[in-house]
Amino acid sequence: GGRRQRPATGQREGTQTSPRIGRSALRWQMATVLPKPSELPVPRSSHVRIEYSDRHLARLLAILVPLLALSVNAADRDGNKKTPGSNGPVCRVGSTKEPPKRVDSLTHCQQFRKMTCCNRTDTERLRRRAISYFDTDVSDDCRNIANKVICSECEPAFGTGERKGVCESTCDKWYEACSEMMFTTSTSYVGYSPCNFNSLLCWKLKDVINNGRQFCEKQGMTVVTDHSSCYDGRMHQKYRELALKQAQSTSVSRARRWRGLTHFLRKNPRTLGACVALIILTIPIILFGGKSERESSKQE
Repeated sequence: GGRRQRPATGQREGTQTSPRIGRSALRWQMATVLPKPSELPVPRSSHVRIEYSDRHLARLLAILVPLLALSVNAADRDGNKKTPGSNGPVCRVGSTKEPPKRVDSLTHCQQFRKMTCCNRTDTERLRRRAISYFDTDVSDDCRNIANKVICSECEPAFGTGERKGVCESTCDKWYEACSEMMFTTSTSYVGYSPCNFNSLLCWKLKDVINNGRQFCEKQGMTVVTDHSSCYDGRMHQKYRELALKQAQSTSVSRARRWRGLTHFLRKNPRTLGACVALIILTIPIILFGGKSERESSKQE
């Protein structure tokens, strides 16, 4: 009765024998311990997308733009040639202290945009002065001549000082066209302006001004009788011809640059191939780069 029982074969002394588990029970235990497939985290690799950031785009453009610029500079051998009139008289009226040139950004006096001494700021000031003739009930002749005289500052020969002032005959036409209109003393500049609904005192122009010379002088303008050195409302013939030459020169220069560029690319096919390859690489960056970044930020 006092003998100690020996452990079974394969079982150490002091250990307990585990009960045998069937296959169905094992499957049940694994199902309760392991997570469901839907609960497993999705591998990060499934979210990996090719993301084109602004930094990548900037790098490609930093390569592409200088390459194209190099091609154009190599093609444009005549780019440093001066345009006709670049050594002419310098503007003394207006903000442009250089020879008259083409300016397409004028907001007023656009009849002189092909050759002028004015810039956008100058024409804004002149537009505010001329607007009183467009916002009031004056005749078309009065309005048109007034606009031409007010725009005298933008005429190239007037701006360079080659024309000393406004022709007296032009002042007479202005006065005759406006003499029956109602005018008042201007609060914005020297002289008279057409009456509007805010004016307190108005008179017919002929009741306060006697002639065209007096009218122009009251407007702060210099009146000249010599037609060879006065402004008559039109661009000086010399500058009309110069503007035409510049337009022709610009057209020829553009055609020359295009021919030079195509000739350069034909002689340097590797440069052409590199340009085409970089453009092809840039297209998907522009089209899909922003979308990829947005999707990536949403997934994070």
